[in-house]
Amino acid sequence: MWRIANETSPGYFPADEWSSVPCYYKCIFGISRPIEELTKGSHYVYNGNFSYLVLVGPGGKFYWFLFVKLPVTLYGHDIPRYTKVDEEKLALQHASDQITTLVTFGQLYAARTSSTLTPLHEYVFEKWHYKRIITIGDAAHKFEPLTGHGGNSAIETAASLVNHLRSDECADWSNAQIEAAFTAVQDERFERVQWLVNDAHKAQQMQAMATPFLATIGPILARLTNTQTVLQLGARKIIGATRIKGIPVPQREHTIPFNDELPCRPLSWSWLPIGLGVLSQAALFRLATQILGPLEIPTTFGGEPLVKYYTGFRIVDKILKNLVAVFGVPLASNNMAANLQWVSFTPLLLSTTLDWTLESYRVGSKGLITSFVRAYLRGFHQLD
Repeated sequence: MWRIANETSPGYFPADEWSSVPCYYKCIFGISRPIEELTKGSHYVYNGNFSYLVLVGPGGKFYWFLFVKLPVTLYGHDIPRYTKVDEEKLALQHASDQITTLVTFGQLYAARTSSTLTPLHEYVFEKWHYKRIITIGDAAHKFEPLTGHGGNSAIETAASLVNHLRSDECADWSNAQIEAAFTAVQDERFERVQWLVNDAHKAQQMQAMATPFLATIGPILARLTNTQTVLQLGARKIIGATRIKGIPVPQREHTIPFNDELPCRPLSWSWLPIGLGVLSQAALFRLATQILGPLEIPTTFGGEPLVKYYTGFRIVDKILKNLVAVFGVPLASNNMAANLQWVSFTPLLLSTTLDWTLESYRVGSKGLITSFVRAYLRGFHQLD
């Protein structure tokens, strides 16, 4: 495709884009016969500048990966093609690595039925199509395989292609229509694929403890991670997947909905709405201070001095004291406006408490601030 484009439409593709494709790791991938001492399941083994992924497959066979960080990042034509001799030499260097306390990599490698050493390119090409030709899968977006989204993304791009080819039921597609469909596929998929490629790279950096910082926090996070957390993190990468329209989807129970099951597409994280919200609140606060004058925080409540100590932490106690003073004004006041303000404000507290309680039980909220409803209620109890 590149060759044809360079001959017929010079400049359509970036000049020598292949030279921009980086390679940070090399990998031995293999399949081994069942090993009795090796526990069936998934094994993620962290090490300094290398890591392992070992998975059990059909028939009890083990599918495994040894990821090794290159001394320096290589690009494009400088990335080597490895031989069987290179593979065996690398395997020998890591033969004594512990996969578990009972099994070494040498045992796993000796039980192999097939294996290969390959460089791992990580890149999303700028353009995936030319005229009536389009690339999908590894030819368009190259993944580090640790997270398993290389194959998934190939399927998603294929699904997107089918959707756009079916969107206009044409008996005879013109070049312009085909190019428009191909462009729509890339526009739909590019941002998600780029995010997944970056995510896979970060995951590999973590498990290979590629920097002193990652070497410090990597083992700590691994100990704190449980099955639920792993499933949640995995779900984030799956819920946005493309599906073929017009084909019924099997109904399976699940607690986290896919994006296409929601009434509207979720908004991506952006600082713009947050910034606008902060600015609007600041403007309202500024307007209120000009109209009402400076806020005078009471020092007594019902004729008695305010409680000054709640938690023993000076800053926290000061905040709580001010909150009690401000919210206590309507209770101790005979002012009708203050009483109306209190009446209107109380239901807001009730609805917030109810919403927070419900959100804390959602699987998707686990680990987020909304899951700590007890801390929220304890704060209000302190105010009481």
